[in-house]
Amino acid sequence: MFYKKLLISSVCAISVLLCGTVKAQDRSYELKNSLLSFGAGFGWVSSFYPSSSQYPTVSVSYEKGLLGFKRVGLLSLGLTGGYHHAYYDYSASSNYAKWDNVVGALRVALHPTFLLGDNFNCYIGMLAGGRYEFFKDTYYDQSPSQFEGDPYKRFGGFRTLFAGFVGMRWYPGEKLGFFVEGGYGMNYVTIGINWKFGERNIKADPDIIKRGTYGGRR
Repeated sequence: MFYKKLLISSVCAISVLLCGTVKAQDRSYELKNSLLSFGAGFGWVSSFYPSSSQYPTVSVSYEKGLLGFKRVGLLSLGLTGGYHHAYYDYSASSNYAKWDNVVGALRVALHPTFLLGDNFNCYIGMLAGGRYEFFKDTYYDQSPSQFEGDPYKRFGGFRTLFAGFVGMRWYPGEKLGFFVEGGYGMNYVTIGINWKFGERNIKADPDIIKRGTYGGRR
């Protein structure tokens, strides 16, 4: 647990440091309309059997600017979904256990004014939704007496999801970007790519940001 907290703290510190550097260079803002993100997550927040094999979480998110507040920042709202698979192989037999998790949640994020730059974008946010876990253990199904407890009481079923995150995006071009997030909703660390689309992006001084002008036309 200590290393997981350290990893999240490191992501947060790097995000603030890099975006703080952007501010020091007096770069202008980048207002965007809509954003589609594809990510790979590492460090699943739930538990499995010891020595289980885990695969990176595949996630997709859609985000749209909702409100712009002068001298405060930009507020975005969207949806996120993800899928995660874990597998345990009983070495002495052909039995196995597997976990398939499907996640769906609302996503709201604040992009503070002092952490927005020309090609950097730092933000903090919350997730609110649910996770459903499909669990199966063929060894227990055949020999339940060999277990101290029923694993189906520990795993499987629906669970609510409320979590926070912090992230940073970098745009080498006008539309394509990369991001890294740290949090505890699905994974402790997620990396991926973004694609901006919709209305053309505009760059503006913070003083002209008004309510509802998160994205705009030239």
